[in-house]
Amino acid sequence: MKNANCIAIKPNFTYPYYKPGVTTSPEVIRETVKILRDYTSHIAVVETDGGYGAWLATEAFNGHGMYALSKEFGIKVVNLCDEPSELISFQSGRRNYQLPLPSRLLHDINLFISMPVPKIHCMTGLSLSYKIQWGCIPDIMRLRRHFIFDEAIVAINQALNPVAL
Repeated sequence: MKNANCIAIKPNFTYPYYKPGVTTSPEVIRETVKILRDYTSHIAVVETDGGYGAWLATEAFNGHGMYALSKEFGIKVVNLCDEPSELISFQSGRRNYQLPLPSRLLHDINLFISMPVPKIHCMTGLSLSYKIQWGCIPDIMRLRRHFIFDEAIVAINQALNPVAL
């Protein structure tokens, strides 16, 4: 059941600390939270652990100042790998596939805000705002699924219906 005005913010934390041009700016996240806080107190910054276990989401939250932001504004900081998930289904070629997505994102939020960093990516070329949702898959081995990336990312974005900042 969705709470009134429940928002999830998904930054791009592809490193465990802030790296300009690579990860979402903590200042931009802070200003976004500051504005949203005028409308709701139900805000969560969400992320998963790094691919192949390169780092924990808790390290990225700390390295980007999210715990301080949580204390300042009373928001939640959530590692999606620690949350219940459910499978979404999609087709790639002639085969059916399933990927887990956090139940929180599928059912408990009214607005999912994606905060990507415009950049290129070796597997997808220009990633724009659609690739960041790949980081919502609560599986550190998600990179092994890049062979079905095109169809999978469409299914993920259809399920989450993100708004990009």
